[in-house]
Amino acid sequence: MATELPLVLQSCKFKDLNFICSPDAEQGLMEHLTNEFKTYKLQAAIFLEALLNCSSTNDRGPSVYGKKKATHIPLISRPTEPSYDERLAKHKSRTKS
Repeated sequence: MATELPLVLQSCKFKDLNFICSPDAEQGLMEHLTNEFKTYKLQAAIFLEALLNCSSTNDRGPSVYGKKKATHIPLISRPTEPSYDERLAKHKSRTKS
């Protein structure tokens, strides 16, 4: 499943139903969202600084995940598990000894 992070429910309407938000609740929500925004912005700045300080030997800048680019291995070339018949033959050879 995909991450829920980029999903935003912006508007929700129902037939014959209106939501009412009191001024106090609206102010509380604004304060909460402002505090969350400040926290995430601070965390983003900390992570950006950490990424910039992760020097790499190439001139392209820091590697975001510190991993090499994965090389593609065709499906037909990938290792597989033994077939049922191969497993059965191996099992039979073990039981005979």
